[in-house]
Amino acid sequence: MKVLSICKSFFKSLVDHFPQSTCESATIASNVPENIDPQSTSPLFNRIPAEIRNQIFELALSAYDDKSKPYNNGSYYYRPDHRYAHKVDTNLLLTCRRIYAETKDIPASINPYTCWFQRPPPYASKQGLTRLSTEDTVGVLVRHRGLKYVHIHTQQFWLYGSGFIQFTQLWKLPSLTHLKLTLRHSDWYWWENESGIALDPKLPGSPNGYSNASDPFAKGSWGSQLKKMESFKVFQLELETVEKKKDELDAIVARAPGWQFPLDGDQIMILDESKTKRTGWLGHKLGMMFLQTLPYNWPGNRLIRYPASHSRMSEKAPFAAKERLIKDGVKFEDVELDTDLAEEQYLCYYVVTLTWNARAAQ
Repeated sequence: MKVLSICKSFFKSLVDHFPQSTCESATIASNVPENIDPQSTSPLFNRIPAEIRNQIFELALSAYDDKSKPYNNGSYYYRPDHRYAHKVDTNLLLTCRRIYAETKDIPASINPYTCWFQRPPPYASKQGLTRLSTEDTVGVLVRHRGLKYVHIHTQQFWLYGSGFIQFTQLWKLPSLTHLKLTLRHSDWYWWENESGIALDPKLPGSPNGYSNASDPFAKGSWGSQLKKMESFKVFQLELETVEKKKDELDAIVARAPGWQFPLDGDQIMILDESKTKRTGWLGHKLGMMFLQTLPYNWPGNRLIRYPASHSRMSEKAPFAAKERLIKDGVKFEDVELDTDLAEEQYLCYYVVTLTWNARAAQ
């Protein structure tokens, strides 16, 4: 509601700024049917140009953190950008048919659609990506008119397996321009055995070895599937591990400029190195996260195999790890910590976000 009050104040100042009669765009919008009341006596429509009016609507319909629905900071899905349930105030759409006609597609077009591979937040869809790869679920999403941005929290085996292939084959959203994939510390292959992390979108199957920059994307590789996204413009990878594996993640990132994803036609995805972002944060160690998500999502034997005190989920000095990241120039994101927890109950996470943009092939 705070956003709406800001919009009201902004709207009043705009009405005072524009004269009674303005350009034709103040009363005409291309997506408004002729059989509804144009509300021509309203200052919103007879004094404010449509392009400015649309900016007001976008501000009012932008997602924000719902402070009444905080996420448990020991949960698996808790992250710096997911500390609260996200909310969109849609009451604006109920004002009148004219406003509904102009705004009905805005929430889907400006806000990301966030998916979780199992263990989702309590306020999110429980379908998960196992259902997202089926035609019926994709058919539902197709009806989200104007959907432009999808953010997937996935696991590496889904990315390298048939799940992502199915996803790109079935995803027929002509409006979709932005895809973001997030791999968290426990989403990597064999993370629980402290194995080294590896990622190469050019190679099919599990990540064994690395390709060269001049190598093409092999048939069946997950990187080759991106060409099936019809209107693709932006691709992001958010890669997270623990601080002690920073060098391993940096080695993966160093190869990223050689991943020029082919798209349909004469376009390719080129890494925009100016947008590479390195961040860190302190969070509960994974043992505690599993204990809090086991009851409805995980087999009971996980509790036996990976108890909270297991050394593989421990870090001896996470606060010192934080200082090392800061010294290396990593921007650290502050989150709320439990004052009653000892230092060894935390992990220091290192995150790199990479961004590719569509460009014409040379």
